[in-house]
Amino acid sequence: MTSSSSDQAVFAIRSCVDIIAHARTIKVRAADADGDVHGNDDSREASKELSPASASVVRDSCSALCDDLARLGVLCSSTSRSSNPDSEVLASMFAQIEAAFVNTVALLAQNMPGASEARLKAVSKLVSAAAGPVEDALKAAESGESDLVKKVALARDRVAALGKEVPHDDKAAVGRALAAVLKEVADAGREVKEMAQQEPADATVDDGALDDEDGVFDDALDEEGVALAREASAALGASFACLKAAYKAVLKSTTDNVTGSRVTTLDACLSRAEEVRLACEDAVFALCPPADRDELDDALHRCRTSAAASAAAGADVCDDVEVSGAARDAANALSL
Repeated sequence: MTSSSSDQAVFAIRSCVDIIAHARTIKVRAADADGDVHGNDDSREASKELSPASASVVRDSCSALCDDLARLGVLCSSTSRSSNPDSEVLASMFAQIEAAFVNTVALLAQNMPGASEARLKAVSKLVSAAAGPVEDALKAAESGESDLVKKVALARDRVAALGKEVPHDDKAAVGRALAAVLKEVADAGREVKEMAQQEPADATVDDGALDDEDGVFDDALDEEGVALAREASAALGASFACLKAAYKAVLKSTTDNVTGSRVTTLDACLSRAEEVRLACEDAVFALCPPADRDELDDALHRCRTSAAASAAAGADVCDDVEVSGAARDAANALSL
């Protein structure tokens, strides 16, 4: 499966929002588990801690900001593929905004329920400072305003400030979120592999038609469907290998505060992993008839919820799935 670099960037942007959704699920479950700890008003006042409900306001504002950034990224990418004279500048800014997404993930990871009031207020102030410029840039991109470059640049600077204020010092939380995504891809890969191993259906029998011989419905894929399933299965294998490499890279980081070149490495690793996850999710959707895609959406949602629960419990979900030699070769070819 191939795509242009701009399309890959869009995949990475959209996927960061998914990572944040996983991280938020993990934190909500952790908040429920710690309910008794935070239930004593006197102790909370003494330590100046906020309730899980108060902390969720900050997480929600971070998530809303990331949704806006994802939309802005798609619009910038679309502009960069056009004949707009500012396309190269916008593409560069888009890449910088993309890199800042991982910092926002770290921001969420460090502000679970129980964070100090001062810490959450500082986060809220940063998010508010970024939200306005991002909304302005979105409006400019949607309406084609002449000062789009200026507004996108301001949005980039505000988002970059999140990373400057928040160090990468919670690799475990990022690792758990990535593990949840890894579990989702592994599950999808098994389903697609089963489809890929089917024998093509008889072309003379309509899909879903009743077979008179055995009284069951023939729901096998036709030759084109099997070929597509095999292609998707190969893409999922390579994607899973990339995700596993990213996950292991996060867990192998031994420093409490990742700085300098390590930040660049972690950013690239997570972005690449999320890019390929979205690519293989698209492959799964390509196998699904339009009428059935709502059902597939529900299935993926259940998978995400289950994976997040496993990650929250500390399960190392990636070790349960073998990565084939071919998948490793494909991952190396992708140069993760």
